[in-house]
Amino acid sequence: MDTKKIKQYFVTLLIVLAIDFTWILVIAKSFYNEELSGFVRPEIVPIWSALLAWALIPLGIVLFVNQVSKNKKQSIIYGAFFGFILYGVYDFTNYATLANFTLKMLVVDVLWGIFICSISSLLLRIIGEKWLK
Repeated sequence: MDTKKIKQYFVTLLIVLAIDFTWILVIAKSFYNEELSGFVRPEIVPIWSALLAWALIPLGIVLFVNQVSKNKKQSIIYGAFFGFILYGVYDFTNYATLANFTLKMLVVDVLWGIFICSISSLLLRIIGEKWLK
């Protein structure tokens, strides 16, 4: 990866973390606690696994979304498609295989994936056009 893509990656990582932490820890905290109560590990979560998941989202945005989008509108559209694919694979698989994974959880999480990936892609486009040339 060239230095521009590395800068884009770290900018996108910060964007994704800021938005996702706000969603998980503030906005949707009670929703996730209720919906995932039967799934959450009783012990401490393996932090390496969570960090790797968060590291992959911006990598996909930089390598797949940002590469094909040529403007802000395309960044939103391709970001939304990427979010649907990424979160869709996870959530549809969980719904198909886990007895307590609800349709409500599937819908909310897929919509969240669409939102976070489209907004992160748009913000990368805006920041990239101004400061990451």
